[in-house]
Amino acid sequence: MRHIVLGVVISALLLGGCGKSSQNTAATAASASPAEQTSSTPSPAVIASPSPGTSASGATPTPQPTPTPDANLLDWQNGTIVRSYTSGGTNDPNDFARYGVGMPSGSTVPAVFTYELPGPATIASFSADLPATDSGKPAATVDVAIGTNGPTGDFRDLGTLTSGDAAATKSLTANAAGRWVRITAGGPTFTNLVATGTLAPLPAAASPVGIYVEADGKAPYANGVFLNHSFDTDPWYRKIAIVGTAMSGARCFDGHLGDGYPGTLNGRVWNFSDSGNASQAVVNDDASLIVGVDNGAPLYLMRVSTQPKWCVPQTSGTG
Repeated sequence: MRHIVLGVVISALLLGGCGKSSQNTAATAASASPAEQTSSTPSPAVIASPSPGTSASGATPTPQPTPTPDANLLDWQNGTIVRSYTSGGTNDPNDFARYGVGMPSGSTVPAVFTYELPGPATIASFSADLPATDSGKPAATVDVAIGTNGPTGDFRDLGTLTSGDAAATKSLTANAAGRWVRITAGGPTFTNLVATGTLAPLPAAASPVGIYVEADGKAPYANGVFLNHSFDTDPWYRKIAIVGTAMSGARCFDGHLGDGYPGTLNGRVWNFSDSGNASQAVVNDDASLIVGVDNGAPLYLMRVSTQPKWCVPQTSGTG
């Protein structure tokens, strides 16, 4: 109850007006493309909350791993982005893990894409649903590699998932640590690419306090890369504030304040309310990105140095 009260207090301090009527969250979700709407329905518990102990105030932090027993570490709902990808596919990068890359029929060019998890993880296994291999045609393959030193750094090959005579789920034991996962897919496309494992705790020095720009209804991907900006020419921002374990965000831009999103920070997971609907996002290791689900739609918040007028304290008069 104390956390809820603190969240409301933070929101009250940050709020002071109504949101842009043409750009509220519900409108944003409604304007998403059909593929985005299909991919934005979260499971009831996307990420299990970590064990108590992490203090957002930094007084005596006891970071705990973030377990994901029933979730896919490669899913955007767990804070993962596609840092780079083959730009010839027909599916939105948000959908790669669920529906494959959608390479054009007859394409012989492998699809290569690199996932960036919000932090280092211990990955137990990978799996994917592969179609039956057609007689005389190449098998479907999914090569998996893992990296620890950046999306363009060194990767260690973990193995290959290969299709057989019948459609089946193929799996690969990994027991590997890393933050970047490179997938090279050849032949017919896969579906339901899954990585199971455990995310490391949020570093004690990482703080999501600050100003973030919101991606609009379209996820921030274009021309084979993740873009650290919104496509909207007049985007919303969210100012994030923390008191103890209460974490809240308030929408703002040059014109006025907008809606508030009170919640709590549990490890690296922000559980918050959007108009009474439970939502959830994940803070990455340097707090430059907060990615997850807001009222059923993908949420991408990207830290900026910009300070729109209503995202900073206001004064009235002098003296």
